Amino acid sequence: SARVYLDRARQGSERLNGILKAMGAATRVEEAISNAERVRFDLVPVIRAAADSYRIAFTERTFATETPDEPVEIEGAPDLIVQMLDKLVDNAVDFSPTGAQIVL
Repeated sequence: SARVYLDRARQGSERLNGILKAMGAATRVEEAISNAERVRFDLVPVIRAAADSYRIAFTERTFATETPDEPVEIEGAPDLIVQMLDKLVDNAVDFSPTGAQIVL
């Protein structure tokens, strides 16, 4: 019937809209990466500080870090590293059960 076709068309339109939004987000990330000022920094305290923030923000999960005792010097943009961790942790929280441990 016509209703079935309309429902399929609406679902297809919603899928395409989701794809376009994801492509737009990917473009913004690429622009941020290419425009970011790169600096040399120690990744270890960035990861540890992020984990401390996640412990406060996501109390229904536990967070652990597996970082070396010595510095891990990289060249990059610390803010973008934190943004990347935020996305990964959001996904980990969404797809893990309450009480799960998330390891950075």
